[in-house]
Amino acid sequence: MQIFRLKQDQGHTEKPFSAMVVTRDGPLGGTSRRLSSMGGVLEVVAELYDGLAAFADDHRAADVLVIDCDGYDGLEAVRRAVGRLCPNDLRAPVVLISTDCREQTFPLRRSDPILLRAPLSNVAIRLALETVFKGRFLTAQV
Repeated sequence: MQIFRLKQDQGHTEKPFSAMVVTRDGPLGGTSRRLSSMGGVLEVVAELYDGLAAFADDHRAADVLVIDCDGYDGLEAVRRAVGRLCPNDLRAPVVLISTDCREQTFPLRRSDPILLRAPLSNVAIRLALETVFKGRFLTAQV
C-alpha cells in the first residue's frame, strides 16, 4: 500500500513548470487558475488549432499541453485534432479535460494523453501533474 502526501504539506515549495493551456475560458478560467496556483507559468490560447500548431512547432516551449475540450466540440474531436497536428514522437505530455470523459486515465506512455473529467478537481490535476513530472508534486511512503 502506498500513501501519497503533498510536498506542500511538508513545507516544500513546488517547482515552477510551464504549460500551454488551450481554453475558451481565458486566463481567469478554472483550469488556468488551478494550474497557476500550483506554480504553473502559463501561455493561454483561445483557439484550438492555433494552440496545437504553436505547440507542434516548438513543443519545448512548454512542459505540458493542457486542453479544455468542452469548448472545442468535445473529447473525441480534440483527440483527432491532436493526432493530426502533433507528431507521434511528441516529447511533451498532453492533458485533455472534458465532461465527455467517463474514466480518468493516467497512461504510462508519454505519447498517450492524460484524460481528466470536467469539472476539474484539485486531486485530478495534481495526479496528472505527478504523472507528467514523476515525483515533483507528491512523495510516496510505504
